[in-house]
Amino acid sequence: MNIVDFANTFQSKSILELDNISHLMNKLKNPQNKLKYIHVAGTNGKGSVCAFIQSVLTKHGLKCGKYTSPYMIVPEDRISIDGKNIDKEEFEFLLKEVGKYADNQSQFELWTAVAFCYFLKEKCDIVILECGLGGLGDATNIIPSPECAVITKIGLDHTDYLGNSIEEIAKNKCGIIKDGTKFTITCNQPCTDIIKEYANGKFLVSKPVSCEISLNGEHQKENAGIAYTVCKALNIPDETIRYGLSHTKHPGRLEYFDLTPPIIFDGAHNPDGIKALLKHLPSEEFTCICAFMADKALDDIFKILKENNIPDRADMFCTTVSNNERAMHQEKLLEIAEKYGMLNLSQILDKL
Repeated sequence: MNIVDFANTFQSKSILELDNISHLMNKLKNPQNKLKYIHVAGTNGKGSVCAFIQSVLTKHGLKCGKYTSPYMIVPEDRISIDGKNIDKEEFEFLLKEVGKYADNQSQFELWTAVAFCYFLKEKCDIVILECGLGGLGDATNIIPSPECAVITKIGLDHTDYLGNSIEEIAKNKCGIIKDGTKFTITCNQPCTDIIKEYANGKFLVSKPVSCEISLNGEHQKENAGIAYTVCKALNIPDETIRYGLSHTKHPGRLEYFDLTPPIIFDGAHNPDGIKALLKHLPSEEFTCICAFMADKALDDIFKILKENNIPDRADMFCTTVSNNERAMHQEKLLEIAEKYGMLNLSQILDKL
């Protein structure tokens, strides 16, 4: 098996237990235990919060690693230091080294191991880790107690893995909070009291920021507020925080392209994400091209679209993400779109 090709394929099934990753990291002499962390879990906003924090900490002069998923353009997008992606050659070298000790690990587990090895090799002062799925059994949770455990906004997503209620999902994500965690930080949300019950160290609730930020969308003020609270807990000066928040780059999140016609690109994939996106869609007629994973709450998503009169002003094209076993087939997606009033509007595109 070509370990590089395998690692860069989509993972069709998530593994939410730590035995596999523990076995691998033990063979690698546990590099993850020699680093400091900010660990981020949640349903929506994780990637943006991570991007905001890295921008601030880099401005502060810290060598700041960041591990997120999934990637946006190239696989190396997952791993960065101070905003610069790991080199492809470096990734492939480390992956082959990790692969010498691998034994039936998933793609995500291999990537996670490579990230730990890379961040230690590069002597990062601190690492921001985004959970892949949930918290308790996520491969990133192999780390020791983080400086900050961060829980972003929680909603209904991945219910097959995490539970069928906000409360169940919140408890799973609180698995990143450990004895010795210095700060537990979240935004004001319905499950805040649950998170507080699990909190170790100082418990902080963030507020949306009023200062300038570089990412589009009202919801990003809440994400920036979480990042602000994290950075204040780490004693970063206000001036540095404001600069970092106003210079953050994070592609694919309500990203606007000033073309003719203009294009908005966003990764909304659950009800809360769709609600945030709707606030920024044009009031006039527009074209929507969409694709989803099959395990998403598509009935809830399309119900929201219908309630907000999207069928009245949008031509919708349904497509399928290629080479991904989890992808919703375009014809099935078309059926759901038509079910919610998009008949004669929805059409099929060739696979992406």
